[in-house]
Amino acid sequence: MQKRSGAVPRPELWTLCLDERKSHIWSKATYDTNVSKKEHKATRNRNATQREKQSEEANKSSSRRRQTGRQALWRDNMKVRHSALSRIEPARKDETRRRKHKRISSETRLN
Repeated sequence: MQKRSGAVPRPELWTLCLDERKSHIWSKATYDTNVSKKEHKATRNRNATQREKQSEEANKSSSRRRQTGRQALWRDNMKVRHSALSRIEPARKDETRRRKHKRISSETRLN
């Protein structure tokens, strides 16, 4: 059960509405209906808009992945990997670069 802010009836008048699928939790007889109806509508609208936004974002990302398939997934993974590397251990990148360079220079010396 969600906690509602705003117009709240006196505790002795509360009678819990058992059917939580209804938009109101407390039965209508117990509280100032005008204020509470407005408040319930406001919270319901707020929740609905949040849900819509979330679903739109989810659809955007999934449709992009669907369009390009594996490529988009690979690209996202690479982005994540690169950002993680640059954030956590920039030194490790330099080490690998040095190692590669050493190997190349030693090979050229042998030849």
